[in-house]
Amino acid sequence: MAKVTIDTISKYTGLSRGTVSRALNNRSDISEATRQRVLEACREFKYVPNPAARALATGRGYAIAAFVANLCGAAQRGVLQGILDTARAGGYTVQLTSVLGDAQSVALALRSAMNERIDAAFALAPLPPELVDEFGGLLGPRPFAHLNESIPTGDAWLFDEVESGALAARHLLSRGVSSGGDLLYVHDDLADGDGRRRRGFVSTCEREGLRPMIMQVDHAPPDGADGNWNEVREALRRVRAVATSDDMTALRVMMLAQQVGRAVGHDLQLVGQGNELFASSLTPALSSVDFGGEEIGRRGTEALLQRVRGERLDGPVETRVAPRLIVRGSSEAR
Repeated sequence: MAKVTIDTISKYTGLSRGTVSRALNNRSDISEATRQRVLEACREFKYVPNPAARALATGRGYAIAAFVANLCGAAQRGVLQGILDTARAGGYTVQLTSVLGDAQSVALALRSAMNERIDAAFALAPLPPELVDEFGGLLGPRPFAHLNESIPTGDAWLFDEVESGALAARHLLSRGVSSGGDLLYVHDDLADGDGRRRRGFVSTCEREGLRPMIMQVDHAPPDGADGNWNEVREALRRVRAVATSDDMTALRVMMLAQQVGRAVGHDLQLVGQGNELFASSLTPALSSVDFGGEEIGRRGTEALLQRVRGERLDGPVETRVAPRLIVRGSSEAR
């Protein structure tokens, strides 16, 4: 079979070579119908544009740098998945760069990434404050997105953690909880350091005239301390509903509830936050708030590519993406 080239696609579609090229490069002066016509022909002929030739023709690298520290949480993994899927659909690759470590090693990683032919950057992890100015210089005119509202440059795509706590509260209140003494919120500072999830939960309950009990816990207390878990255990003997700042805390609550003879999902309603991978595998499966990481990755990357192509010329924007509650067995019964 003869080698498939851009001329093959041009002859097959009846479009000029230039039109085919513009469609493959996502140019804004090509209609969506024409773009899809070209892409369908490429799929039929199994044609993949040569990356080097494509970059030479457009002056782009067709790559996005993604800066990560760790991907232990479901929200960050979701953001990365959204970035990968959207970049791939747009004909871009994603270069992962770790920014975990001291400032010197992070600086070296940033310089190395910026020396590559990348068109945009997306930071899933906070950059050391002392490197923000240097990073801005390395970035130059390339568009930038991140998950941190304290960074003064680039588009900020943020989890709405106040609404996450409010969602958990509204769900438990809908389960028939009518007294503040029946409602417990278990908070871990490591998971919700600025307390936004807790504030969202408490303010929603207070608007309904309820003042829930709040207990702060420590998953790794110093020797000789129990991290307040004994207090939580005792409270579980009498409350009807529990929300936690995160799913790991909810898992510990489930274990303690079993110890005091409470049946989660029956006589004790439980909601976590974060929608970690293990949440659906528990028995009963854990109701949890999903922070919308994948949507953030998708929408943030779409906006980056629009800026790369010159389709968006507005200044940096800040967007909070709404979370959604995933109801499972731990909170289904009334």
